[in-house]
Amino acid sequence: MIDHKQGYINEQRKRTTKEDMITVNVNRYYTDMNGTILDKTTVPDNLKVKFPFYLFNAFDKQGAYKIGNILLPPVPPSTYLYSFVNRRFFNYFEFNPLNDVKFKIKVGDIVHLYCDNPTTPSYLIWVIISSPFTSIASITENTSQSLLEVFEILYTSDNVLNYNEALHLIEENEIGVYRDEQYLPLAFKGIDTVLQDFISIKLKIMMTRYIGIGTFIYFDTENMIFNFKIKI
Repeated sequence: MIDHKQGYINEQRKRTTKEDMITVNVNRYYTDMNGTILDKTTVPDNLKVKFPFYLFNAFDKQGAYKIGNILLPPVPPSTYLYSFVNRRFFNYFEFNPLNDVKFKIKVGDIVHLYCDNPTTPSYLIWVIISSPFTSIASITENTSQSLLEVFEILYTSDNVLNYNEALHLIEENEIGVYRDEQYLPLAFKGIDTVLQDFISIKLKIMMTRYIGIGTFIYFDTENMIFNFKIKI
């Protein structure tokens, strides 16, 4: 692992710790250029593909997820437009009366926006990352000051095929030199857990501003849930 001010991390560990959990929901919607949600079965076949998303990693978030886009780019011809924090960033579609995807986005959510063509777009793809009780953007930013020690991830998808997609543990140093470790969720699903509707991924991650997780949401997937069990 890349060393990031180990003295600071050791000092953080001296604090009294307690266990808690961060719930992260990931949803995807297709819309027209007005932001009107479409029946996904009606979009062109070349858009019926998986789309990437990135969790945590405040360093890469500040850099417009450049590293995430290198390691997990969208499937052509779809193109990454930008990401934004809802209500912190001016959303061009917010005041369009035909926009109904906005009702799916809460204050503090992180949104990755994709389109079918960067020059003459006809379709938008919204990947919305949210937490039910707090701002996922605040938690991401807070990793710049506080250490989150993840010791288990409870991962649920309404499409079991999405478990075939690797989780990328992405880590950078202070100048953006990165590494990518991949973990296959199905490798954590043993015989004794076959009846569970989730996968328990036991990974110990010291979540700093330089660390995040990236993966894809499949076309047939409507919702993914990550419950990060942490020590703080």
